[in-house]
Amino acid sequence: MIYLRKLTDEDINTVKNWIMQDYVSQWFGHVSDWEKELKGRNDEFSFIKHFIAEKNGKPIGFCQYYDWNRTVENDEEYEPVGTYGIDYLIGFKKTETYKKQL
Repeated sequence: MIYLRKLTDEDINTVKNWIMQDYVSQWFGHVSDWEKELKGRNDEFSFIKHFIAEKNGKPIGFCQYYDWNRTVENDEEYEPVGTYGIDYLIGFKKTETYKKQL
């Protein structure tokens, strides 16, 4: 079974390492932007809800959701009230070695 739990300070380095992987960074951008967001999750970025996905008690991925209209930079990007964005990543490429660890 896969569970979601709230991200903690102890998870930030794990998420940073995942974001630096080529198969993730091409979609998620620069790790320093994400580090700022994760560290500011209780302040500036409190409108974003961050989670770690776990399987058998081991972290396997990251996801978040947020009110889309809190992130827009110009009027053309606004969506109807109640629209949310969702981002997620799988922390490891699927390999035989990793599958055995789970």
